[in-house]
Amino acid sequence: MRASPTIAPTGPRGRRGRTGPAVLALLVAVGSAAVLAQESPFALRAGGGGRVPFRLRSHKVHLPVTVDGVQRWFLLDSGANVSILGRRFADELGLALRDPGTGTGTAGSGTFRFAFADAPGMRLGDLEILPHTMAVVERGTDGTNGHRSDGLLGADLLARFVVDVDYPRRTLAVHPPGEWTYRGSGEVVPLRIDDAGKPRVTATIRVAGGRPLEADLLIDTGDRGTVDLTAPFVAEHGLLEAVSPRSLATVGWGVSGRVEHWVGRLAEVRLGRWRWVDLPVGLAPADAQGASALSNRSGVLGGAVLERFRVIFDLPGGRLVLEPGPEVDAAWPWDASGLFLTAAGEDLDELRVLAVDADSPGAEAGVRDGDRVVAVDGRSVDGADLDAVRALLAEPDRQIGVVLADAEGRERRITLETRSRI
Repeated sequence: MRASPTIAPTGPRGRRGRTGPAVLALLVAVGSAAVLAQESPFALRAGGGGRVPFRLRSHKVHLPVTVDGVQRWFLLDSGANVSILGRRFADELGLALRDPGTGTGTAGSGTFRFAFADAPGMRLGDLEILPHTMAVVERGTDGTNGHRSDGLLGADLLARFVVDVDYPRRTLAVHPPGEWTYRGSGEVVPLRIDDAGKPRVTATIRVAGGRPLEADLLIDTGDRGTVDLTAPFVAEHGLLEAVSPRSLATVGWGVSGRVEHWVGRLAEVRLGRWRWVDLPVGLAPADAQGASALSNRSGVLGGAVLERFRVIFDLPGGRLVLEPGPEVDAAWPWDASGLFLTAAGEDLDELRVLAVDADSPGAEAGVRDGDRVVAVDGRSVDGADLDAVRALLAEPDRQIGVVLADAEGRERRITLETRSRI
């Protein structure tokens, strides 16, 4: 699970304050009123709607955004209520930062730093993003995504347009609300905007032998998981006791650090007419912090589910369209190694072990946090696709030869005996 920041205004610029339960306590935002109060920074070229190719990495949409004539990459993140610049990119642009602060409450238990800056104009296909005030956050999640990103486009974009994300074809289009009609055969699901400006739907979930439970889920294109349920929802319905087998695992790495949840399989999850069986889901533990501890929602529905559909966000019209792709009925794999990998190096062309789950095949084979992965199954992983290696490690009942190197470069060979952990 990886929850995105919520930028919550606290008063006039330069005045310090706190967010409280009413604004979800996701991010302390100092002097940020201008971010949400300003007029829309988005303008769609007349006759727009042309499709923009994107890259899908770690189940997340990476969009080509042009800034000062140079192509950069931004995540599409419906879990963030406003669009955000990465601190590294803001420094490259020479932007003056103001109203700095420290935030907590996204994914992970640590803190992160943020500020605000006047961003230059940008373009995404037919969409112009005018110069405006943006939040600047030290994100540091490129490695776990396996792709560079200089910022993200959030729910403030989705709130103003119909945004058509065709995951199977890897293209995106933006349409003016009220001027576009859907004529496909996809399922139309009622969608609402919460107090933070983010999209939510109502699904039903069921554990084996249990009754259906209504779940209020944030639709989060910036989350790499399937469904992740919050600690209060898990506790209220006794899901840790009801879901078996389950495994304690690292499920993500957000701007606030490591996210560790119990993972098991639900008998089914339903959204509209769609029914997913034996879906691997994250169950936040009782001591979870940040977004995983929120009581005002049941959880999130992430990119691992969304990528099986053409997903049309029509927030102005209060609907979500899910049109199935060719993999809609495929099985739901999940990690069989206990290793959480990240891309590393200046060009993200190395693989490293960010975390090793306890009582997992990786731990039993002697893999350690920080190990560099040199080769897998007899093949060098230099320049390898992070997603491809993760997919290999999701295959149970295999003996995989792995070459590792420690911090001093000393290599060792192990045999990883993968097994299903849920």
